[in-house]
Amino acid sequence: MAKGGRFEILIAKKLTKWVTGKEKPEIVWRSVSLGPKATMDRRRGGTIRKIGDLVAIDPKGQWIEDTFFIECKHHKEANLMDLFELRPTKSKSNVLNWWKKASGEALEARKEPFLIFKGNNRPIMLMCLKRLYNSLEITPKVVLKYKINNESIIIFLFEEFLQLTDSEIIKNKFMEKK
Repeated sequence: MAKGGRFEILIAKKLTKWVTGKEKPEIVWRSVSLGPKATMDRRRGGTIRKIGDLVAIDPKGQWIEDTFFIECKHHKEANLMDLFELRPTKSKSNVLNWWKKASGEALEARKEPFLIFKGNNRPIMLMCLKRLYNSLEITPKVVLKYKINNESIIIFLFEEFLQLTDSEIIKNKFMEKK
């Protein structure tokens, strides 16, 4: 299995533990063939259901799939310094490219974009819109604030998101909005 697939499984297990307190049985899992299928459907002009890299496989995880468009990226050279380029590049590790794709697809799906990414020997990072971050009411140790095309973005450690937020409170906040 490719590094990206293993990373998606790792994130699925971490989110499962965040919601249920244990890693198994999983409540979300990687959407293995839906990415290529969506690309084929898009080329054919068909309807595409945007879901991201993770899907609910248990009713306990359905609110995660319904709320967040989760894009998981693990690339050896993923680097926050990419953001200072201020333009997309052809590099497969460009964080700015990943964000633009995730936020565009999340908008189409009417979901909150969640880019979870990691470089080799680097911590897992979470990138989200500032308004979502503000609704979390947390104070991570390190926060990078960034603006892309008038979108205010926040980047912080994914582990701090898991430690500092209560999944039930987050679920209730988003479910009452729907």
